[in-house]
This record gives sequence, C-alpha cells and structure tokens, in this order.
Amino acid sequence: MAAATVMRLQTVVAREVAADRSAVVTVASLHAGTRENVIPDTADLTINIRSATPAVRSQLLDAVERVVRAEAAASAAPQEPEITFLNGFPVTVNDAEATATVQAVFRTTLGPDRVIDLPQPLTGSEDFGAFGTGLGAPSVYWTFGGLDPASFQGVDLLQDQIPPEISHNHSALFAPIAETVERGVRYLLVAAAPWLTPPRP
Repeated sequence: MAAATVMRLQTVVAREVAADRSAVVTVASLHAGTRENVIPDTADLTINIRSATPAVRSQLLDAVERVVRAEAAASAAPQEPEITFLNGFPVTVNDAEATATVQAVFRTTLGPDRVIDLPQPLTGSEDFGAFGTGLGAPSVYWTFGGLDPASFQGVDLLQDQIPPEISHNHSALFAPIAETVERGVRYLLVAAAPWLTPPRP
C-alpha cells in the first residue's frame, strides 16, 4: 500500500500541474516494518510539497490527500489513513523595489561580476516568506556562496548542474569554508545599510 502510494504520488506534478508552473511533491521518508518476515501493520510517509503560488500549493495538498485515501481504499485498508499537516510556510516573493536596492548596493560593494540575478524561481523549502508576510513588510531573499571557489572551476552556475562531488547545503557532507559566517554577517550589514544609513541633508 505504501509503495503504491509513493508511485502514484509521483504522477501528481506530471499529470495535474501545468507545465509552466513550478511544483514539487517528494516522499522524503517511508518507515514500515522491523523484520523481513513480518508484515507491518502501519507505514509512515512524510511528504514535502513546494510551489511558487498559493493556488498550486492548494492543488497539490488536495491531490496528495486524494491519492493517499484512494490507495488506502484500493488496498482495502482496515481504517482510514491518518493525515497530519506538519508545517507550512507562505511563498517567498521578493519585493521588487527592495530587491533592486539590495542588488545595487551589492553590485557597488562586491562588484557587478559577483552578483547573479537568477532568472527562474527557486524551489527550495524555505520559511523566510513568513517574515515579510507576518510583518506586512517588503523582504528580499538572497543567498551567497560558502564553498571554496576553486571547486566550481569550469562550472556555469546558471546553466550547469552542480557536480555531485560538491556537497552543498542540506547535505551531510556540507563543509563551508571558515570565513562563511563572517562573510554572511558582513553581507547582511551591506544589504541593510540603505535602510539604516540616515539620508544626507
């Protein structure tokens, strides 16, 4: 039943979400059973859902619940599946004016060749959107590198996939260079400066 559910969930994005919409449905963990000769009574699945719009997110949530309940019914499960919503965050949307301000100060401070404007939305699972939404304030989400630049020789970050030998964040092998924390604090101060520096008379 759990295996059938996982397989069916993989069709949700391909069959139900328009090709020009960003959507992810990932079964991130599946736990069932303790021995090879004992059929487990239960199975626990955790599912990660990502989207770029609230409408697609709602569509994905509905589809996941429909699939889980349908597979349970098809397998003659002795009881209804238990579906628990663990956590969720609003979509992170950068404020256009604030983003332009941050980009300008980064280009001036770091150099124009060190600031990359990604043309497509990121599909990371991120709670940053809760800040701007909760405060009703414009916000800007940006990232910076923490790995040895030599690791990326010959890699076009806008065109190429990150090589598998480079362990990035969320990897158990992630190992940023020692200066990463200091650099992050410095960049944060640079980004905040336009709002903290009093205007000249």
